[in-house]
Amino acid sequence: MTADSPVRRGIAQWQHLSDQESLAGLPPLRRLVEFVRAHSDSAEELLDQAFLLCEANLEIGKLEYPQWQGLAVVDAAAVFSREGLGGDLIHQYHYDFWDFLRAIGGLAQQSHDPAQYHQCINQNLFSSPADDELIISRLKSLSNRGDIRNLGCMTDTSKLLQGLNTTESSRQQPAGQDGAIMITPRSAPTAFEAYGRSIKLNMDGHVIVRSPFCCNVWFEQPFYWLASIDLNTALSTDTDPTNPFRLSNHELKLQYTLKLDQEQAFRLRLLLTSTTAAEPNDSGRAERHAWIHRHAYPLSAESGISITTHPDHWQALSGSERMSYGLKCRAADPGLIDERPMQLVLVLEPTDTDSIPCGQLSLPNLWITTDQQS
Repeated sequence: MTADSPVRRGIAQWQHLSDQESLAGLPPLRRLVEFVRAHSDSAEELLDQAFLLCEANLEIGKLEYPQWQGLAVVDAAAVFSREGLGGDLIHQYHYDFWDFLRAIGGLAQQSHDPAQYHQCINQNLFSSPADDELIISRLKSLSNRGDIRNLGCMTDTSKLLQGLNTTESSRQQPAGQDGAIMITPRSAPTAFEAYGRSIKLNMDGHVIVRSPFCCNVWFEQPFYWLASIDLNTALSTDTDPTNPFRLSNHELKLQYTLKLDQEQAFRLRLLLTSTTAAEPNDSGRAERHAWIHRHAYPLSAESGISITTHPDHWQALSGSERMSYGLKCRAADPGLIDERPMQLVLVLEPTDTDSIPCGQLSLPNLWITTDQQS
């Protein structure tokens, strides 16, 4: 890294702007956006200023992490969001959507590490009216460029799920599950998130999430996230507040259907994720932890699969060293699964990194035994 490299210049600019009294106490992302807005009289100046700072984003993250933890992230996907400088380009400088994407693509071509700009484009395409085929074609092209981080994209369709009727499913519980707590996307939509472009409600009552799916590159190995269940939210009305739910003390059964075009290129895995945040307002500052179940599961489980939840059955994941997000994803003792609210996540692990998963998943139904295991 030379003295005149964009990274060094970006760090110097960051230290300069952070010394300004009007900006010093702001969270990192807001600090960056406010500075660039105040020092840009044109779209070109805005792009140049933001590019310089985004190029140094990993180093900025390391500088800011001790105070801000997860809020230290200042990558392009956040900087050029609708609420950030992306909104300025569209509303103040009258870029249309495709002009905006071309501008971000131009920054990727200049960058020493273009993945964050590709992730920004991916995020925007997922929430756009663009055809699925266009996005899948783009992802296939990016998969051939040697850096899996180019595929990164984390959006969710939880807002669409909130519009579903909150009625109990009429489907029968699996054999032997009488008396269990039943969690479905119809009965507890606020507990579910789907990490694909769209959802639909089938006539048979299944809630379907369809590809393209989101590729999460926060960890040492990439996973395509499909859907998750926030166990704390799902159980908030079914558990005694004086007797907190402990995951390893119960038997879980999961029911879902996944159909992929290239089934042999992926394994279905289960993750548990959590945060060190003690209060909701602290969640942005907190470290994230994730554990992967030691066994792969079948792509389709219409009759349900049983999940062993003892901490010994989960292996901790480490954050990606090349991602600013990696600073807030730390490997942790699996014993924490009984001490913190957990999110159960269905993911695809690629066995062929050149393949992009195409297909659909029925959002899972989950049964939890009410009797604690010995």
